[in-house]
Amino acid sequence: GGWRSGGPWHMAPIGKALAKAGFLAFATAYRLSPDHQHPAQEADVREALRWLAAQEDVDSDRLALWGYSAGAQLALKTAFTTHSPELRAVVAGGTPGDFTLFDSQSPILRQFLGASRDEAPERWADASPLNFVRADAAPTFLYHGAEDRLVVPRHAERVHEALQAAGAESQLRTVPGGHMGVFILNRDIEREAIAFLQQQVRP
Repeated sequence: GGWRSGGPWHMAPIGKALAKAGFLAFATAYRLSPDHQHPAQEADVREALRWLAAQEDVDSDRLALWGYSAGAQLALKTAFTTHSPELRAVVAGGTPGDFTLFDSQSPILRQFLGASRDEAPERWADASPLNFVRADAAPTFLYHGAEDRLVVPRHAERVHEALQAAGAESQLRTVPGGHMGVFILNRDIEREAIAFLQQQVRP
């Protein structure tokens, strides 16, 4: 929803697939722009993660994050900058990974970040997961539509390349389809992502 619309129900198909595979799945809401700007959304994801880790029925040593589009940006940024609770893995689809690839005057990003890139380059840099890649990042599974014109595939490619250069574990899958088509229709790549999580999260 471009950080400005949508809710946890959008992740219901993925959550159901995770549950069927034996995972305990939670979908979190976060505050929306333009009423709330970066880093409010990131703070909400962190708070949800801390809450989840504190639940008695949750194994806090085996946590992972999964997001798509705006949710992928939040999942990656959180995974790259969080040490407690520690994450076992992160899955990110249609990822806005490097904000220098966006139009500096993008209305969606101006709402999310409160300014154009020319007006607030440091804010745009702070929202880019690429700038927070680290060697001990949780194993990362990236997937992206080859025909994505809203968030071009180069976003995922740059994050993947940076993770590999840092020595972190990263997998990148480029699949047919555009930005929303991959999210709505591509169940095959979701099954591959779940298999990745099973390898990383389960004992």
